[in-house]
Amino acid sequence: MKNSSSKHPCPVCNEPARITKTWSRNKSGKKYEYCIFHHGSTDHTVRTDSYSARRIPKNDARRELLNLLSSTRFKRAIFTVKEVVEAINKDVFRMGYYRVSRALFGFVDAKLILVLRRGRALFFINTPAKGQLDYIFKEISIELTDTEDNDLFDRHKYMARIFNDNRYPLKYLQYRAFGDNARYRDKVAFRAYDVTNKENAILYYLGDAPQEKRIIIEFSSPVPPGNERIFELDYFWPEFEPSYTFTASTGLEKLRFSLISQREFSLSVVKTNSSQTDAEDVSRKVTSKDIRKDRKAIEFDDDNIRPFVLFKFKWTPSKLKQFGKEVQQTKEII
Repeated sequence: MKNSSSKHPCPVCNEPARITKTWSRNKSGKKYEYCIFHHGSTDHTVRTDSYSARRIPKNDARRELLNLLSSTRFKRAIFTVKEVVEAINKDVFRMGYYRVSRALFGFVDAKLILVLRRGRALFFINTPAKGQLDYIFKEISIELTDTEDNDLFDRHKYMARIFNDNRYPLKYLQYRAFGDNARYRDKVAFRAYDVTNKENAILYYLGDAPQEKRIIIEFSSPVPPGNERIFELDYFWPEFEPSYTFTASTGLEKLRFSLISQREFSLSVVKTNSSQTDAEDVSRKVTSKDIRKDRKAIEFDDDNIRPFVLFKFKWTPSKLKQFGKEVQQTKEII
């Protein structure tokens, strides 16, 4: 047993800790080496692979890990250190838990990936743009409602039907929301709901930038491989610009975009292909219907959408009608 007097970051919780190196043998006589990280009243024990650590130079290890996280074969957006160790050890390189953990925390410091703490557990968030998610979108519905009757369409209702195409259960989803104006999360008031199981989902916030919010949605019951799940996200963020842009990184069977208001207005839609070389006006697919005596819904529906197709929605509420009377549009700054 060997103790260190200096402190090193713990690979489990990243807290400064003193290290005790020790070893033990299993029933077959095989020797296993361990590091015990002492910090406060809690100790973390991590098995090390000294042979692998000597075998892989530091720069090569970091490069191989980045290649893995950015590759199409590692599709997980949210993962643990153990899952990365299992994935990297399937290749030629062998790396132990400690080496992988320290490299991942280095990527966090470099803003290449994010880290989410939940009690003593750590989850890493994969941010490299690699064009794949750890699930497939089947159907998306976006509904903007003008709750204040000021044409700002502040309430956003996002509903999606997803399919888990992996061999492991899916429990976490990422979502990014953008706004025209600065707004902090207490006013945005995110709420996530598992429609399939009729229960609320848990939300974790990754940041509170003025015009961008990143959240993690956790299902209380994971989505089994080969199964679908419908979830809904509801929040409030006024649309000061009368436009909305949407694209999805997987193909869609169906897309619906809706505007709900007391006033009458028109909606135009331009669809651009994934290579951004061909734009088509698809406003002919816009329909209108009364949903209540004082509410009207303008809807756009499209199906069989290819990945990364871009939709640009614009509404023009200039001189509007409300309850049969003409009124002049005004926008209230809030």
